[in-house]
Amino acid sequence: MTKFEIGTAIIVAVGTIGGGILAFGKLQGQIDVLKPDSVKADIESQLQVAKEELQTDFDTFKQQQSELMKGLSLDVETKTYDIDVRKGREKNKDLGKSWDGCFLTKVTGKFEGAGEQVAITRDEHQEWHLYGKSMQRDVAATARCIKYRITQ
Repeated sequence: MTKFEIGTAIIVAVGTIGGGILAFGKLQGQIDVLKPDSVKADIESQLQVAKEELQTDFDTFKQQQSELMKGLSLDVETKTYDIDVRKGREKNKDLGKSWDGCFLTKVTGKFEGAGEQVAITRDEHQEWHLYGKSMQRDVAATARCIKYRITQ
């Protein structure tokens, strides 16, 4: 930053001096002219400090998580369910409520409109259901359900 000593003055224009930025107004004492290179260096310095602080925080977080996870294991159970729905029929297979999640893994058939549907749903009692309906041709679906437990 370059400093200029001045007396009482009124600066009536905004512009640049030697690649710096000059403000306007009634001044007494000194004015500062900011050079783009010095501003860039100052910003880069602040960014580097922030980056180092974030890295330190992240490293601390990773270490804390590692300590928390020691001695823990993840037990996973899965089960696959299938339905085949013939033309003009509807099926709803109850999958139970012990699952943490269920999702479709396969859908087959000719879907020509609202008359052909497959879905996996969970009702108000937390029961999972695999549903299928067909008005045109046969449709089929496969769902997989998963249950997991974290143990020590």
